[in-house]
Amino acid sequence: MKYAFILFFFCVQNVFAGSFFKRERVVTIDNGVDLHSRKTWTNLKKNNREAIAVLIQELAKSKTGERIILKAQKKAREEGLTLLDVIKPGKGSITDTTLVRKFSPLYPDKIIYESRSKVFLNVNLYPMDALLDLAHELTHYTFREPFNPYRENFKVQDFIVSTVEGVGGEVEAYLVECQVMQELFPGELSDRSRCQNIYDSQKHGFSKEAGVKQFYRVGKFIKEFQQQLQKHKLEESQFPEATDLDGPFISSAYGLPYPLAAIYEYEGIMKKVCENDQKRLVILKEHGQEKSRKPSDITTSQSAILKSHEESYRARCQSLN
Repeated sequence: MKYAFILFFFCVQNVFAGSFFKRERVVTIDNGVDLHSRKTWTNLKKNNREAIAVLIQELAKSKTGERIILKAQKKAREEGLTLLDVIKPGKGSITDTTLVRKFSPLYPDKIIYESRSKVFLNVNLYPMDALLDLAHELTHYTFREPFNPYRENFKVQDFIVSTVEGVGGEVEAYLVECQVMQELFPGELSDRSRCQNIYDSQKHGFSKEAGVKQFYRVGKFIKEFQQQLQKHKLEESQFPEATDLDGPFISSAYGLPYPLAAIYEYEGIMKKVCENDQKRLVILKEHGQEKSRKPSDITTSQSAILKSHEESYRARCQSLN
């Protein structure tokens, strides 16, 4: 998939955060860049950071691209970063989000969650493809709705829907990609058959509804998808757009249609969540045993916290074992 999610677990005594805000604005410069070059985008300038800056400038020449960049800059500023701090070269184009959970053994019921995202741009792409991937990934980075897998209401159905058709999900990111292509490279659009698949000739524009239908085409993987739905106690009727028609949209990370890939990604996330929860259970038990050896008026409260956490852990993680 083009959206990766990593989980980290920290036990800390004190948590603090600070930010330094930097002002930015989109500046478009005609620098004679050949976006049709058959050399990789990393050759646009003498180093990758400058090459990324060029891609940002070129993307800003698109009305849609400029809107995405300004939104992305705003989000980066809120974290005390610039876009050049957020966008990095990588082996593949992906938006990588890390959720950090922090708590102190002294106050185990007080948990702080921090979410951080980075955008990686495939170093093997030609400039035009890199620019389109950048538009796609910045849509994920800027608009995808945040989720917290440690919450009890983090369900597989919601994750599939969010990944495929949610705000900032795969359909919307691809719509942005196609819109940018239409604005900057209209002559190339007819060669990009996948963009044609989501074009609504009656509305004279790209259609999210058409995109949703295309992304839910799971083709030969329909039986595997149905089996996974059954495994997670979901009904096929909950995904009425899913069909056995062959579709053009495949997750690069899993080599599978996005709805099926989302299920496997969910399972990977929950496996990590349960590992972290198990570690926290050990800490809570050790802390409770230490408290029980000393007179304390919070022992009962500590026991209640431990019991609540054990019940939550069993409810979420039993089926994954």
